[in-house]
Amino acid sequence: MPLAKPLSVFFCVGLSITGSIADARNADEASTEFQAEYQVYLSGLKIADATVGGSLDILTYEIETAFETRGMVHMLQNKAQMTARTQGENRGRGRLAPTRYRTEFARDEDTGTLTITYDGHTPSVVTVPPILTASPSTYDPSLSEALDPLSALLSAMWADNETDICNRTIPVFDGTRRYDIFLLPEDRHPDPKAFKDLSLDGPILRCFGVYDRISGFDDPGQSGKRYYPFDIWFEVSATGLHRIARIAGQTKLGHVVVLLRP
Repeated sequence: MPLAKPLSVFFCVGLSITGSIADARNADEASTEFQAEYQVYLSGLKIADATVGGSLDILTYEIETAFETRGMVHMLQNKAQMTARTQGENRGRGRLAPTRYRTEFARDEDTGTLTITYDGHTPSVVTVPPILTASPSTYDPSLSEALDPLSALLSAMWADNETDICNRTIPVFDGTRRYDIFLLPEDRHPDPKAFKDLSLDGPILRCFGVYDRISGFDDPGQSGKRYYPFDIWFEVSATGLHRIARIAGQTKLGHVVVLLRP
């Protein structure tokens, strides 16, 4: 799945992450639900649609996402679909502990699944059909704190204080690859006119991000690059769950932009 796989990483985390998130608190304000729709562009051409939705309460969370190629990519080659779901424990103050992550993907006639279950903090990976990969060992100590891609997405959106939004490191393990997402302060403030077509309720905050490829990648010598920078824009919310309005960054395939659908 040469196209959808790296773009799903871009969507789900930071070089894979964004959309329209409408959060609604229940009457007791103990649960928050969110829904998002995204459009993905590569070098200016629309190549995919994506959705994400889920719920978060004081004890648990769950997220589902879907990704499907569109446009010329879908018509000519790399017809691809991906769905994923994760669930876990909410341990408060932005600390998430996934219990199960599963993704299903299809490209033309090829299909497969990848499931991660967690014994404590230790991930166990099962793929169907089995795949040969340079995946890091599940005994790697750095995996004990790593989140699956969807838990990482929720972690990126969740910050109690506005100053914490652009001041975090999110460790991720997607079942084959281990990487970090760094969110850092960005001095440049976005032009509000750039988001005039969106229905935004709060101010926009721009962060500088870095996608750090650590281990499990099958092309370590191909590009000689470990770090991929990107920009990410959040709509700040008093709820502490800040929806992502836009992500833009350079990948091995070219410049990718993920936009919140109006």
